[in-house]
Amino acid sequence: MSKINITPNEVSHWGMTLGGKIKTFNTDCGKIGIRICYGVEYLELFRLMADERMQLLFVPFLTDTQNADTCARCCAQARAIKINVM
Repeated sequence: MSKINITPNEVSHWGMTLGGKIKTFNTDCGKIGIRICYGVEYLELFRLMADERMQLLFVPFLTDTQNADTCARCCAQARAIKINVM
């Protein structure tokens, strides 16, 4: 499996590899983008998806601490607001 942004634990525990493709998807509900967990912290990737006219953003995440949960939620909300005003 590959992701654009991976953590050291994802490499050592699950053997994930670094990916390199940013993609949006056309659906019946509009164009969607997906960023997974840790990737929510990288604003530039959201801007690139917004340039492709993304209308709906999904950010699934799983964290093991309250701090990480708060960070993921706040970053996802900030990205959604920023994309909306572009």
